[in-house]
Amino acid sequence: MKKSNNGGFSLVEVVIVVAIMAVLSAIAITAFLTLVERAKLRADDTQAANIKRTLSAYIIESNDVKVQELLLEGSDGANDVEKILIALQKQINGKYGPYLQGATDPSVGVKDFSPKGRNRGGWLITIDEETMAVSVEPTASSDELKFIP
Repeated sequence: MKKSNNGGFSLVEVVIVVAIMAVLSAIAITAFLTLVERAKLRADDTQAANIKRTLSAYIIESNDVKVQELLLEGSDGANDVEKILIALQKQINGKYGPYLQGATDPSVGVKDFSPKGRNRGGWLITIDEETMAVSVEPTASSDELKFIP
């Protein structure tokens, strides 16, 4: 009598393959999550640069270094930074803007401009009144607007 050989895998071989797949998937998931977080941080940096450019353009065009018109125009915002972001999506005094995307797309709101990275809760906007220089950085805390006299 001949023994038939089914050519199947033994239980040990299957367990080894499953263990290898588990290790590979753990490595892949970790790498993917790291990649996603780095992409969010880069997106925050790009968004900060966009806000800086648009705010700088408004200040230079309007000579409104204290951004008083923006604070009035964006009165729906919860804080000064949100007011600025809302106003930059509109036309200000019929002369300036709109500077940010929301003007042509009503589905875009102030939350679309908030930082997305982990441990980033808002924007720190610093305006140098003398040089009209603008700085925008994501922060771990909430939004903040500062003026340098």
